[in-house]
Amino acid sequence: MAGARGGGRPGLARQKWTEEPREVADFPRTASGKVQKFVPRRDIALRRGRE
Repeated sequence: MAGARGGGRPGLARQKWTEEPREVADFPRTASGKVQKFVPRRDIALRRGRE
């Protein structure tokens, strides 16, 4: 099915594809174990600002 649509990732909308895949050991978490999503977003924004 992916070939009929021009490639990509089957079952995943294009706007949800990662722009820059990076490997991380673990995500920053709160004391209760929830992922602190704002930390990676902030780091990406800072990295893009330097480029």
